[in-house]
Amino acid sequence: MAQALSEFRNMSSVQPSDFRIIEYDPLTRMGIIRCGHLRVDALRTMFKSMKLRETFVKVEVVTVSGTLKALRSRLRKSQT
Repeated sequence: MAQALSEFRNMSSVQPSDFRIIEYDPLTRMGIIRCGHLRVDALRTMFKSMKLRETFVKVEVVTVSGTLKALRSRLRKSQT
């Protein structure tokens, strides 16, 4: 996922400073991406057309939160 995001950053209107990967777990295939609240829609659009090695990949936004603490809490609750 990190590779796909970094490659796509170079090809889209989303700038490298617009977001960063906070964490990614390859076992659960879930990650946390940090971005400003004004860039959420641009990132959702970017995810719809993202490719990795000429294959489209599906990136689903599970939830959005203002803080990492609240986000992690929501994710823990949704997994139980």
